Amino acid sequence: MMTRIWIEPVKRPDGRDWYTDRGLLLRTRLGGPDGEILADRVHNPVCTSCHALMARGIIGPFETLVERWLFFAEAEHVAMLYYGAEAA
Repeated sequence: MMTRIWIEPVKRPDGRDWYTDRGLLLRTRLGGPDGEILADRVHNPVCTSCHALMARGIIGPFETLVERWLFFAEAEHVAMLYYGAEAA
């Protein structure tokens, strides 16, 4: 079974994306945009989500769905994820 992780930017109270000196803060959800929050206000959503899934006993393959274009670095690798139909 494939586990689906939804990645979205954290919003400020005024609706703007929330940035820190390290970059955009992200939130991940299990299953889709209305799913349970796995990680909130993180810079490395994939690693943090994997830790949260393992803590719940969920193992195996997963796919990520992202709301719009994001560029971020994890370790030495740069990942570019496409998210959302609006940006297509």
